[in-house]
Amino acid sequence: MTDKDTKKHRRIQSDTEGKAAVPCFLRKAALACTLFFLSACGSLPVEERAEWETKRQQPKEIDVREFVQSFDFSVQEYPIDEALYTAELEQEFQTAFYEAISNRVPMEYRDDGAVYFRDYLRGVAPYSDSEFLEFIENSQYWFIDMDGDGMPELAVQFGLELCILQYDREEKRVERYFGPDERCKLLGSDRLGFFHTESAGLERYGYAFLGGSGETEQIVYFERDTMYETLCTVAVNGEVNGGAKVSEEEWEVLAEDFFYVMAHPVAFVPFAEAFPQVTDREGASAADAEEARQAYEAFLAGEKNAGNVTITDIAENTAGRVEYLIHDVSGDGVPELVMQTEEKFYVLAYQEGRLFVWLAETDFYGSAGRYDVLENGEVVHSVLKEGKAHYIYWLLQPSAEIMVHFACSREDRNGDGIYDEADIYRYDARTMEERYSMKEAADITMAEWMAYTADYLETEENGGIRLRGALAWSVYDM
Repeated sequence: MTDKDTKKHRRIQSDTEGKAAVPCFLRKAALACTLFFLSACGSLPVEERAEWETKRQQPKEIDVREFVQSFDFSVQEYPIDEALYTAELEQEFQTAFYEAISNRVPMEYRDDGAVYFRDYLRGVAPYSDSEFLEFIENSQYWFIDMDGDGMPELAVQFGLELCILQYDREEKRVERYFGPDERCKLLGSDRLGFFHTESAGLERYGYAFLGGSGETEQIVYFERDTMYETLCTVAVNGEVNGGAKVSEEEWEVLAEDFFYVMAHPVAFVPFAEAFPQVTDREGASAADAEEARQAYEAFLAGEKNAGNVTITDIAENTAGRVEYLIHDVSGDGVPELVMQTEEKFYVLAYQEGRLFVWLAETDFYGSAGRYDVLENGEVVHSVLKEGKAHYIYWLLQPSAEIMVHFACSREDRNGDGIYDEADIYRYDARTMEERYSMKEAADITMAEWMAYTADYLETEENGGIRLRGALAWSVYDM
């Protein structure tokens, strides 16, 4: 058993400068396969070579006890290539990662809307982007080379969730490398420890090597099942395979190094230490706004696409007309192109030279539903049916997250065609947390409803409702 004093956080020393090391068991396996391949392939007929190749790709069976006893579970990191990773490049990486985790730029551009970092995480939907930023500033971080290319990835410990991000220098954008997963610990470059103890009586732990791709290549399992009688197993799956039932005492010995490193994983650092030099980008300029408007005009003219989406796609896939307007609904100082059809609501954005679908919502109410944009940038979704009217006011976040400002409705309960004190009125000012907790909104009186909505809704002489501050739509000429 390796002495505890040797199980310290250390960097893997590469055989040649700038090249990442490969775990020992993979080097040995690759060397053996290569030698066997060179000695065998030259003398094998074509038919037998194909059969041999199939067998070669099958995992090698091993003595799992011997494998685990000799395996080095210590926390190790590939060295950052300082010759490549200059101070200028470090600033580029830090800025890109910061803008991704703070939802300044999307991580994915899809035809049905942009995907931001917050969209990958659980339990953050009730929070605005500014509130989410507080979570980011209270999270833990570590820059670590996961794939051995000499450049760092960013590991983020967001509450219980571990997520690893990778920066694509050619595409100039951040992508997911792994996670998020709340059952994992970072145990070094491309190495993760995970645990599953939710099932009664079953403890399952694993040490995973990702092989430089973010996908699991080799796993060592430790399981203990105490539901009926104690059953302990150790298994290895991946390039090499093996498994054994062992006594509880032997299981404890075999798993000792693993549990030690699980208790002493990679040490993360606070936000301020991880991002000492980053600052928020300057506010949008008049030139930014004008450039965006030109992009929208080109889209409407059929001269520019938003990813794979064209104006023809939107216009031809609707039974009714297409309405549009250009206005800042995200609050970032740059206007968006807002469009609605009988079935869909679209918002297109323009950022850093890219035109993309920022938000796309399906209106399941058909002709009864309608969207409006207000001068202050809020979006109102109205559902108007016979004897019923419902209005919900959206505050769209820069990450395209929909935050509900408030909602209100009225219903002609007795069907006399007149809204009076006998009817049903609701004003729903629940916070997003209250909405996600399913807290109900209470009924109110007509007088209260008129007072609450006076700044937002105007009652016309015929009893109809007009939205205060609503902008006029233009109709797209198909």
